[in-house]
Amino acid sequence: MPTTLDRYRRAIRIHLKPKLGDVPLQRLLPKMFDDLYRQQLEKLSPASVLKNHLIARAALDRVVRWGWLDRNPADRAEAPKLRRT
Repeated sequence: MPTTLDRYRRAIRIHLKPKLGDVPLQRLLPKMFDDLYRQQLEKLSPASVLKNHLIARAALDRVVRWGWLDRNPADRAEAPKLRRT
């Protein structure tokens, strides 16, 4: 059974790194995340895309805490909203 860490690593490897992994931290923009989420919504559920957003945001929060960035670009991206049924 995969652990939470395994699921995070898989999400990064499969969903985040291929599109954003080559972009230097200082060049990451909220629009890049918006575009990524829009593309992901064509193949993934809103809940899965939201999880990817939360993983990216948490990782970039650490980057801000370490002083490598002044602001977290994922904070200003528009993550998908979940609809209650």
